[in-house]
Amino acid sequence: MGVSENTRKEIIKKLERKKDEIANEIANINATSKDTVSRISILIDFANRLPELYLKATLEEKRIILSTITDKITYNEDTNTLSVQLKPIFEHLRQLKLQEKKNFSENLFTLTETLKTRSESAKQALQNDTLEISKKCMTETRIIPINTAIESSFENSKNLNVDGGT
Repeated sequence: MGVSENTRKEIIKKLERKKDEIANEIANINATSKDTVSRISILIDFANRLPELYLKATLEEKRIILSTITDKITYNEDTNTLSVQLKPIFEHLRQLKLQEKKNFSENLFTLTETLKTRSESAKQALQNDTLEISKKCMTETRIIPINTAIESSFENSKNLNVDGGT
């Protein structure tokens, strides 16, 4: 038994509607993603410039900055300490920055140690080569300079083109 033409057309329409819905969802997700990436980029730029902005800000602007980046600020009079709880996005950015600094420090330490090791190896190799060269003795060297003379080129000439031999 086959599917009737009407049933087939109805199924195709439903599938096309579903396809259009999915295409719209994808378009919305893309737009949202672009917007989210743009917002994250703005937040990162803001966070990187925050110390400079805060120092130059008026008292009212400082209040706005603090209320933008913090969830809670508490002061403990007994211990004379100030506790700041950042909003999650700013806490995450802070953690990323700390990890970046840690990684940079570790990489710098590794690079420095590698350079020290290579420098010591190079010094040792240079010292060993100098010792090897000084151990080698010079063998016979020619003291008499070779005098050359230009002669005509004759087919049967047996004369050498060097005075005094080689």
